[in-house]
Parts: sequence; structure tokens; C-alpha cells
Amino acid sequence: MERYLLENTEPYKLLVQRFKPPHRKVAERIQKGINPTTSVVARIRPILDEEVSSGQVVAAFPRDGEDDTVDVHELLRVIRGLPAINSSTYRLGKVFSTDSTTQEVYYDIIQPLLPYAGEGNVGTLFAFGQTGSGKTFAISQLERLVAKALFGGTLQGEKRVHVSVFELAGNSAFGESCRKKLSVLHD
Repeated sequence: MERYLLENTEPYKLLVQRFKPPHRKVAERIQKGINPTTSVVARIRPILDEEVSSGQVVAAFPRDGEDDTVDVHELLRVIRGLPAINSSTYRLGKVFSTDSTTQEVYYDIIQPLLPYAGEGNVGTLFAFGQTGSGKTFAISQLERLVAKALFGGTLQGEKRVHVSVFELAGNSAFGESCRKKLSVLHD
């Protein structure tokens, strides 16, 4: 399949250019997520130079003018005829484009959790994606920004903070700092 993808890069790009997003009613644009305590966001990683030089193409595109929508395109292998694409549209709490910085993600998503956690509540961040999608890179930068806020005096009053960072991989969990396998209990 990879060879097929590489051989059809130009038709794929043309099909993506011709993609017409489905029309959304104004009411749907105004309505946000169902659960106000949970937000699902996406950060689209820029395609790397070596990926471009090997012929790989972009598959996820933030929707122009809508900061909560991403269009994802998949090249389909057809038996006869020209290649086609399968396009899916996802509506999220927020979509960060390839131009977005880690600082933007921090100020929009993470920083609002800090006072909440400082009041004794729990703030949780999950980073989910395939290998090589930039999770570790992004999370390590976000950790630094959180530590700077927590210990740099931007939160008022005396606080007790507990931080847990771990990686879930398949059915296993690992401590992020020591890479030691952790036990996971079910309730």
C-alpha cells in the first residue's frame, strides 16, 4: 500500500484540493461539546522535511475559519479507475494547526487547569497519538511551562501539588521519568 500511496501523491493532493467540506448549520457551529468538564483537542504536527522528501503527504487539515474542526483524508486504493479519497470531518474542542506553538496550547488548554488543581481538584491531560506524532516532545515542553507557573509564584497562596506522569502503551503503563513498568489495578 505504501508504494501505491507514493505513486499517487499528486492525484491525492489534487483530490484534497477539490474537497468541499460538508455545510454545517450556524447552530451547530455555536454549540460546543456536551461535557463542559472535558475537552478534546488536536494539535496537528507539521510534516518533517524527511517525510516530504520521501514523498509522504499531509492527511489532517484544520478547517479554515473554524478553530474546532479538522478534515482528515485517506487515499483509497481502487481496483479500476483513478485513485479516490475517503474524507472524514471531526469536530473537537479546539484544533491547533501546524503553525501553533506549544505556548499557545499551554495558554489555551493547560493554564486554565492550574488554579482549578490549586483549589484541591484534579486536572488531567492525556496525550494520545501514534508513535512519532510528537506527544513526548509536546508534553515535555508543557511540563516545563507548568513547573514554571507552579513554582514561579504565578499561583497565589501556599499549594500542595502532586504530579503523576506516565505512559500507557497497549496494556502496559510506564513511569515517564524512570521508564519502569507500573502496576495498573482495576476497580
